[in-house]
Amino acid sequence: MAVMASVRRMQEYTPGSSTPGMNVVAVAILLGAIATGGAVSALLLNPVPVVVTTVIGLLLAPSPKIAQQWERAIVLRFGRYVGLRGPGLF
Repeated sequence: MAVMASVRRMQEYTPGSSTPGMNVVAVAILLGAIATGGAVSALLLNPVPVVVTTVIGLLLAPSPKIAQQWERAIVLRFGRYVGLRGPGLF
């Protein structure tokens, strides 16, 4: 039982073991798009702007990536090597 708990604890803290999700910047982009659409929608009394900006926010949210301190990432643009990026936003 103790071995199983220690294995489970090691898996929780292993770098890169968590499933990829939305980062803080992606959530800020999505919420900003929804807020902008809501404001325009309230001014025009029309629900279309909030729907359009929500779709745009959902398309833009996955674009920013944040590498952890122990990660390095290869950046490709249009299939061409751009460079190797270290920790932080890219």
